[in-house]
Amino acid sequence: MPSGFKLASSNSRRWRKTIDLTWHGSNGWSGRLQALEDAAAIRNLKARYAALCDAQYDADGIALLFTEDALWESPDLGRFEGREAIRGFFRFSTA
Repeated sequence: MPSGFKLASSNSRRWRKTIDLTWHGSNGWSGRLQALEDAAAIRNLKARYAALCDAQYDADGIALLFTEDALWESPDLGRFEGREAIRGFFRFSTA
């Protein structure tokens, strides 16, 4: 909807109410749409991670979910920095 668009509705011949449908800033339509898209992407990423873990911890598949400089950390299992270290951990875990 164009910025500044106004919707007018007539409640009677004497009264006209104008509703301003302008959205601004991060709370606008584009910000809300981006938040929904981001939430969906996170859910999809978590689902892919879970599926790969269920598939005998597919180390190569899991590694591809992470950036080159990623950090995977667990209080019980350790800290692994970088995609290759994460791949190595999952490869070793299933061996």
